[in-house]
Amino acid sequence: MSSLKRSFFAIAMLAVVLTGAAVVRAEGIGTGLTRDSAAGDKPFQEAMISLVEGKADLADRQFQAILVKNPKHIYAILGRAQIALERNQVPLADRLVREALSINNKAAEAHNMLGIVYMQQRREADAVPEFLKAVELNPKFWTPRLHLANLYRSQKKLQQAIEQLQGIVRIDPKSATAHMGIADIYMESGDYPKAVLALQNWKNLDPKSAEAPNALGMIYASRKDFDKALQQFDAALALDPKHVYATKNKADIVLARGDAAKAIELYNAAIRLNPRYVEPYLRLASYYQDKKETAKAIDIYRRAVAAEPRFAEGYNNIAWLLLQGKGDLSEATRMAQKAVEVEPKYADAHDTLGWIYYHNGQYDNAIKSLTTADSLRPNNGDTLAHLGMAYYKKGMKKEALTTLKKALAAKKDLDDLVTINKTVAELEKS
Repeated sequence: MSSLKRSFFAIAMLAVVLTGAAVVRAEGIGTGLTRDSAAGDKPFQEAMISLVEGKADLADRQFQAILVKNPKHIYAILGRAQIALERNQVPLADRLVREALSINNKAAEAHNMLGIVYMQQRREADAVPEFLKAVELNPKFWTPRLHLANLYRSQKKLQQAIEQLQGIVRIDPKSATAHMGIADIYMESGDYPKAVLALQNWKNLDPKSAEAPNALGMIYASRKDFDKALQQFDAALALDPKHVYATKNKADIVLARGDAAKAIELYNAAIRLNPRYVEPYLRLASYYQDKKETAKAIDIYRRAVAAEPRFAEGYNNIAWLLLQGKGDLSEATRMAQKAVEVEPKYADAHDTLGWIYYHNGQYDNAIKSLTTADSLRPNNGDTLAHLGMAYYKKGMKKEALTTLKKALAAKKDLDDLVTINKTVAELEKS
């Protein structure tokens, strides 16, 4: 089962990422192509509206119709390239972007999109000059600056990353993405005072935004300065009483201080504000698990997956709790399978499914699922222990002994350690 222990600040960044993802989808900011491109061109605007609404097939047909009449309409070409990128059709996107650049080599959006193509091709060194060219051509175009910041950060060039994000702030002083990015880099490098200062600067620049005090509260919470954290969350809620993240974050602090009843009230309030926001469910379920109230925890996860059907962790945790509580293994199997279906690279879900198969006596299926879990997350003690026991039950003694010894080396406090040690001793004698 996956761990529910997550850093406060990581969750704050998750909120910004999710919010930013909505912006990217709504305006095409990931590629830099927006409805402002080719303003006044009605057919293009209609195609962009279709794209914004998620009607990619219709948008592609509309862009192609534009190109029949005007083969050199670079924004329609880039519109098709954006759709290709969303569909992971990178070679097609590459061809279309280069076609646009052959028509107008000074189109900043095209250079930005070529940088994204290079990133998809894992050609980061080639992407950087394209993003820099886009910024040179249009200094107020902040999208390539964000991509540069991400690239520099991945390369541990943190000061260069901060400079790009500060460039975005100069363009848009209220940019949550930029301010949070700056603070997060400072936190990553261990410079807590500068992280706080960056977010205080954001509060000053955008005093009516609830996002800034909420983010600042998350930093204080990450340092266990709960008084200051609570003060900031209350400030955020004063600005926006329906701020779901501040509501959930305040609940975290209240729970940490021991007022479970008030925390539960706040978590449920956050769920009512946004039923698809999964963190309040996770917090509530974790609380009830700690209280050994498994039925309540399972019920909360059921509510979560009903509200957010793509919540793989919820399915996985239902399956695990049913298995641990000796509940309905048929339902546990279905839940674990759903978790794998929703998130095929989710190692915990493959581990859970494999362990359920083990308890059902389906050792071939168990070995298959557990091997997948091990490939996704190598050298995890629990997964190796499960796999070793599946090998043992299948009669694969050599594989069982090797794998169980690896499990013991990887983790000293394995579940059912007595059984594992006993099995290893038996196998060593045989």
